[in-house]
Amino acid sequence: MAQTLTRAPELTAFVEADPRPPGRAAVLLVIDIDASGAVTAVEVVESAGQGFDAAAVAAARRFVFTPAEVDGAPAAVRIQYRYSFTEQIVEPPPPTTVDLTGQVVDRRGAPIVGARVRAGSQQALTDAAGRFALPGLPPGVYLVDVSAEGRVPLRATEDARTAGSVLDARYTLLPVAEDVDEERVIRAPRRILARTRVALKADEARRVAGTQGDTLKVVQSLPGVARAAAGSAALVVWGAAPEDTRVLVDGVELPALYHLGGVRSTVNSALVEDIELIPGAYGPAYGRGLGGLVRVTTRPLPRDGLTGYVGADPYDASAMLGAPFSDVFRGAAAARVGYLDRVFAGVVDDDALFPIPRYLDAQLQLEHDLRADETIGLTALFADDALERRIDGGRDRQTRRHLALSLPYRRITPAGASFTVTPHAVLAERASEARFGETPATLAVDALRIGLRADYRAAVGEAATLALGVDTLVESADVRRAGSLNRPAREGDINVFGQPPGDDVTADALGTTIADLAAHARVEVDWGPLTLVPGLRLDVWALHGDRLEPPVGDAPRLGSLRIEPTVAPRISARWRIVDGLTVHGAAGRYHQAPRPEDLSPVFGNARLGLAQADHLVLGAQWSPLDGFEIEATGYVETFDRLVARHPDPTPPLGEALTDDGSGTSRGVQLLLRRSTGPVTGWVSYTLARSIRVDAPGQAARLFDFDQTHVLSVVASAALGPLTLGGRLRYATGFPRTPVVGAFYDARSDRFQPRTGAHNSIRIPAFTQLDLRLEYRQPLPIGALSLYLDVQNATAQDNVEELAYTYDYAAERPVPGLPTLALLGARWDF
Repeated sequence: MAQTLTRAPELTAFVEADPRPPGRAAVLLVIDIDASGAVTAVEVVESAGQGFDAAAVAAARRFVFTPAEVDGAPAAVRIQYRYSFTEQIVEPPPPTTVDLTGQVVDRRGAPIVGARVRAGSQQALTDAAGRFALPGLPPGVYLVDVSAEGRVPLRATEDARTAGSVLDARYTLLPVAEDVDEERVIRAPRRILARTRVALKADEARRVAGTQGDTLKVVQSLPGVARAAAGSAALVVWGAAPEDTRVLVDGVELPALYHLGGVRSTVNSALVEDIELIPGAYGPAYGRGLGGLVRVTTRPLPRDGLTGYVGADPYDASAMLGAPFSDVFRGAAAARVGYLDRVFAGVVDDDALFPIPRYLDAQLQLEHDLRADETIGLTALFADDALERRIDGGRDRQTRRHLALSLPYRRITPAGASFTVTPHAVLAERASEARFGETPATLAVDALRIGLRADYRAAVGEAATLALGVDTLVESADVRRAGSLNRPAREGDINVFGQPPGDDVTADALGTTIADLAAHARVEVDWGPLTLVPGLRLDVWALHGDRLEPPVGDAPRLGSLRIEPTVAPRISARWRIVDGLTVHGAAGRYHQAPRPEDLSPVFGNARLGLAQADHLVLGAQWSPLDGFEIEATGYVETFDRLVARHPDPTPPLGEALTDDGSGTSRGVQLLLRRSTGPVTGWVSYTLARSIRVDAPGQAARLFDFDQTHVLSVVASAALGPLTLGGRLRYATGFPRTPVVGAFYDARSDRFQPRTGAHNSIRIPAFTQLDLRLEYRQPLPIGALSLYLDVQNATAQDNVEELAYTYDYAAERPVPGLPTLALLGARWDF
């Protein structure tokens, strides 16, 4: 009986020939399929050649069919099948990445070898031609970080949002001394801002002799900074008082850059990326100070691996640890504990001028990536100090503590504009107690500062950049003070070192609030070789005290409130005459509120207003060779409405202080600097004069911190694992008022001095040579550094102050520091 095929088999699993012979061909096959659909045999009917036949048979044996049906039931069948080999054109997948390539050069176009270029998670070093390549980046807008030894780091924004594109960029790195942009991170196009400033990378600063490896102590050796007395933490910049210079860490103002005694800075050096000193005429983004500006920028937190150090020397022990916790979260912590007071206990005489401080500090930084080019962080900076000096049976004790918290938020838009918001709070406490004679003088100030800094920066066309911002700060302080009206002494007082205060005793306790709300703007415009940066800062100040007049009987307590708006124009310009030679100028107006204790109606004046200063700077810079700079700068600063003692010995009630003071500071500053190569350093010289007039009609006098000549020579040489450094400093002595005689005061049973013309003599000039030797040995993990830092290597007999015998009959110079050798060790990993 004949059988009928009721269902033909269907191929359900085709198998490509592998390996596949090249070319086009067809092989006719006979395939036996069993009742389950499996292939049981394959034969070649029409051959296409040995290679094609074998490949077709091997592939067909792995075919899978649906079962054939004969008379409605599964059955084995034989079929013919033509296996065709055709030319296959495989379309490549669409591109999903971009490539960033380019070259890194110096100012003259020469390639920089070994520069590090980083974008996203990739990084590369430039080759002998200065070329680099970062292939396979995901499309997007990238911050490209470019850095090299002895060069200012550059951060540029690259738009790489088109998949498959290849970007070829050219980056120019300037020597450290020529980084003149106002933002460490360049978000809008880089423009050279015209102003006098000195910037140092942390690694360069740490090698300076006399700093004991403390990066921030190098500020004391920078041009424009007068030498402070031994054991002092004062910063005297271009003839301004120490309290007139502002210190900012990542945009947050700190109460102090140095611990009491000046032996260490309050921020761990391992967290510092760079330090910038602007002695005057800075831009509108900053205010509230009549003097200079010190900006400290912290290092980026580690994204790859653990980093840190442990170190110790006779001063203190310190450590830092940083690590990424995930791809988007990272942190760092550091701490320092000083034990100098215990090391020298019983060794240093109680009457030594140099006080032995006790100090500690700690820092914490956290950062979280919200998304690409958007981060939020937490920074905490803590410092605690105590210092005591005993002189001729008297005692001067100071304590200070601060905790600064900030929450920096940073974002860079796809268009390259940057937006930064930093709310912050600073709790600051300081106290002093002086006991010389029978009348102690005490002062305690507890303050809380709450502020917000917001900055926006964006390109406006190809030749201009716009920067806008808000800078607010509110300080509430509780002040407690007791003792003589003229203690502690302030700048301008005729004060003989060690002289007991008067026998007047009074006390006061008050609360003050000083608020400043500021908006600022500037435009950076390029016109060929000329860069012009006009700016404006608008402030609204509020000065409040809870008492206007000293307490008198049962009179009601009346507070005071003063609202004072100020306008502060700022402008700077820079003209590039020829390649390597530029001239620059800057000018601006600045305002500053009185200190909280000066608003006391008993010891000060509750009606004090804002002090004012005008800065004018002119200079020229010449770079004859790459990495070598010569700069000359002249400056004039005028001060008005300065706080000073009332000129009358018995001032009117509530007017112990006035704001009638004025002054000028002018000078010329020369700087020669080499910032690249195995030998780096600088020579700086300042010729300056700073004058004050305490009240209208009074004679002009020298500023208490005036120094006519200040010379610094700093050099560091790298010799393989050894680094040798030296620092030579010379400075004219501080002005002092001479003692020309004395008389016996029977009422107080002691001699009182008769003084000559105010600040008409000087302490002898200061000269000191410091040396540093460091040896660095690589280890399987990190490196070990041993260093020897010698202060006053030539044992120079410097005089720090002029003291007198009890009857003022003979002068007794107070010696400065002897030779001090500091041996320390540090392990970096």
